[in-house]
Amino acid sequence: MKSKKKPIEALSAEQLGVDTAPAYETLEVVEPSKRKGGVMVGSVRELVERLHNEAGVM
Repeated sequence: MKSKKKPIEALSAEQLGVDTAPAYETLEVVEPSKRKGGVMVGSVRELVERLHNEAGVM
């Protein structure tokens, strides 16, 4: 098993020619908007009606 005897060479970013400076800039940080509260439905029929009429999913 010669692979165990082979030394591992450690290279730095400069030796590889890699630019370590970030390629992006943070312009602003904004807090996400508040979410509306959820609605609890009492039955499957009510859920299907809400999905069909209010959300327009079905």
